[in-house]
Amino acid sequence: MNNRIHIWCPNFETFGGGIGTFTKELVYALKKNKKHSISVISKNDIKFNYVKIKFTLFLKLFESIKLIIFFLNVFYKVLTNKPALIISTHINFALITNIIKILFKVPYILIAHGIEIKTTFSKYKLNAINNSDKILVTSKWTQNKILKLGVKIKKISIIGNTASEKVFNINNYNKKLKNRYKILSNDKIILTVARLDKNEKYKGYDKIIESIPKIIKKFKNIKYLIVGEGDDKKRIEVLINKLKINEYVKLCGFIPDDQLPAYYCLADVFALPSTGEGFGIVFIESMLSGTPIIAGNKDGSVDATNDGYLGKLVNPYKINSITLGLMDLLKKKGPKFWFSPKKLRKACLKIHSRDIFKKKINYQINNI
Repeated sequence: MNNRIHIWCPNFETFGGGIGTFTKELVYALKKNKKHSISVISKNDIKFNYVKIKFTLFLKLFESIKLIIFFLNVFYKVLTNKPALIISTHINFALITNIIKILFKVPYILIAHGIEIKTTFSKYKLNAINNSDKILVTSKWTQNKILKLGVKIKKISIIGNTASEKVFNINNYNKKLKNRYKILSNDKIILTVARLDKNEKYKGYDKIIESIPKIIKKFKNIKYLIVGEGDDKKRIEVLINKLKINEYVKLCGFIPDDQLPAYYCLADVFALPSTGEGFGIVFIESMLSGTPIIAGNKDGSVDATNDGYLGKLVNPYKINSITLGLMDLLKKKGPKFWFSPKKLRKACLKIHSRDIFKKKINYQINNI
């Protein structure tokens, strides 16, 4: 019996944001089911091994060249090691998955995250999206975007997201971080983890910065840490200088994955009031670390908070709503379990655990 599954992704080993993290969790979930044979083909990465799976990856080249090599490689892999199923973790690969389905009769699943779903696709890509055997989405918000493309709802399933409960836990506190950022024992820490990308301003870190002057009128001992790097950094530095809040806002830059858990444990509140997040794995990472969260109420973040049960939802377009939400959590206003690291982690695991995600994924694949 052919139980081979090919997973196509933009990034796997190199930093790939939410889609890269999702792909790792997808592979982990499928690898736990020993009847599957998994091969991963990534467009942007270099060669390496992950959980004893062979990968075909690429050196960083010009984008067009990488794409051509990627297409040639997936054709070669299908010809020499024909899969029973292809899973593409980015909708941009829909055209090539559709061609392979027509030529080789290989079914394919598309994963849709959110921000990559455009309102105007070519008729060829729309046909490829509609010709998929299933579309798995991370949230109701993403599902609605797919429905607007004309896809039938019976083809769409919401699978949510997950994160490693081993990596992110309540025991990752690191005293050295307090010294690094000159944090005093009575300081309250707000944290955001996000790329500072001009194309991802929707994440709302600038809105939090604009709320800081109002917050420090009530809380003098505030520090806002932003973990992330990108081409939007200069704009953010200008905004911080304009508001004269340099002593309260710290741009931490890029932090390696193995150091990130300690930042969540250091924080009193994790905030990402986004308007275009497909889900937000960072919310799970924070809750698993026992840190309460603030999220926007206009995108897939609503699913991450389980409709506000797991965290505070605010209007991400209104500075006042963000400000009041942050002050509420800093005052510990809200359900009591939000402010108990063990109880918040437990509540998160009941909804977003790896085991639950694994069951959802395997159910979808077994019922293709």
